Amino acid sequence: MKILGISGSASLQSSNFYLLKAIQGEIKEKYSMKIVENLSEFPLFTPQHLENGIPKCVLDFKDELRCSDAIIMSTPEY
Repeated sequence: MKILGISGSASLQSSNFYLLKAIQGEIKEKYSMKIVENLSEFPLFTPQHLENGIPKCVLDFKDELRCSDAIIMSTPEY
């Protein structure tokens, strides 16, 4: 089973990212889990970044989603 982990924070120092890393460590013997680590590159709320088309990082993310059997999202509570 291929699992994709997505943190609700773009920071690799967030507790959400560390929670996903802990889950990844616990299940590594049985499942394959990849954690998205490049959210800070996404052109969120910046339409100017889309002038040259959809960025490769977004297309790659879309492919990761499509190829995953499950998704785990870790989001902050505000």
